[in-house]
Amino acid sequence: MRDDDTILIVGTTADYIEWIECRSRTNALFLTAQRERERAVGKFHTPEHEILVDLNRPDLCLQLLQDYLRSAQTDLAGIACFDDESLPLAALLANELALEFPSEDAIRQCLDKHVSKQVWHAHGVPCPNAQSISCHSTERDLETLSFPCVLKPHSGSGSERVFLCHTPEQVHEAMLKITATTKGIGDRVTAVAETFIAGTEFSCDFSITDGNVQILRTARKYLASGAPLGTALAYILPAQLSPRMVDTVLPDILARAADAMGISRAICMVDFIITDDNDVVLLELSPRMGGDCLPHILLEGWGIDTISATVEFARGTPISPWLKESAPTVVGLRVFAPAPGMVAGIDTHTIDSDPRLLSHNLHTCLGRTVVLPPEDYSSWLLGHVIFQPYLAEDLEDQILELRESLCLHLEEVTV
Repeated sequence: MRDDDTILIVGTTADYIEWIECRSRTNALFLTAQRERERAVGKFHTPEHEILVDLNRPDLCLQLLQDYLRSAQTDLAGIACFDDESLPLAALLANELALEFPSEDAIRQCLDKHVSKQVWHAHGVPCPNAQSISCHSTERDLETLSFPCVLKPHSGSGSERVFLCHTPEQVHEAMLKITATTKGIGDRVTAVAETFIAGTEFSCDFSITDGNVQILRTARKYLASGAPLGTALAYILPAQLSPRMVDTVLPDILARAADAMGISRAICMVDFIITDDNDVVLLELSPRMGGDCLPHILLEGWGIDTISATVEFARGTPISPWLKESAPTVVGLRVFAPAPGMVAGIDTHTIDSDPRLLSHNLHTCLGRTVVLPPEDYSSWLLGHVIFQPYLAEDLEDQILELRESLCLHLEEVTV
């Protein structure tokens, strides 16, 4: 390692670690959960420079990190993080080590779905109205809600434990499902009720530096029917937004949204809705790049290594937009199990010979036991398919066609 050329990667997964090790030119030091490395045995290589620790013990993380830096006689040039769960730890370490990173207060505001809406409303940033709900809320309290509303936990990514409610009774039922896995203490608020906003859902990554916003990539979400609210069956890149939206409207809103959170320099991911009246309404913002299959889509479809670019950004290297005018349309189809059971087989023969196919990772799910939401939101996502659609054919028809061409064989699991 060179003396001052190392980037600390906080709390990421084994596949991202191997991605960085194989593709990035940057010297990286990984602060990794012990359980993550144990799960990766036999699947991924162990990097040369890694500290294994319980990430729920920040004092121990800091101590081990400082010991390592002294022993290796090296300094850190920056810090990067790729998931919401590790952002608070990354912010704490950055503060202790005098590294540039969003503050702990900024992270806290971003990750709390109620606080973030309060902050945005106070700064005139368009977002849904939000109200705190606890397990002790009375029927009268619930009658003050605007229906329909979206009930969700205070924190968490994706569409986990998110419910569309039309009546106080449905709110009560949803609260029981949320509190079954989200433990409250006394009168502690355990959920947020947001006004339902009709429209088309999008996401984008953007960089912000001293108030200047660059849109890095855009995506339209094709939502899955019959799945938990907000579950994306596919991401369509680019989102085909108007030039005015990409060049003017969206950057202005995102600059105000990030500034309200106290973020001055970061790569951020944001989910938003564009209403039928062409108004932008922000749903969530997190100071990290978009995850899931998005890095794979951008690499396969556009040749953009977003993970390595994020590591370089942590060093202070300027970043260029990933979205180009000439970028082809590319789709990431997420494949979900239709029922519980053990994945005994998956027939990809048809899709393997499809000229639209760029890549897939479907065979890695073989042998997995699937439990459906709301009990489990991770095991039912089996993988993804990345393809470049025919321009002359309906895009949504192609998404469903390719999904239906996959034959899954699930065996019943006996208890």
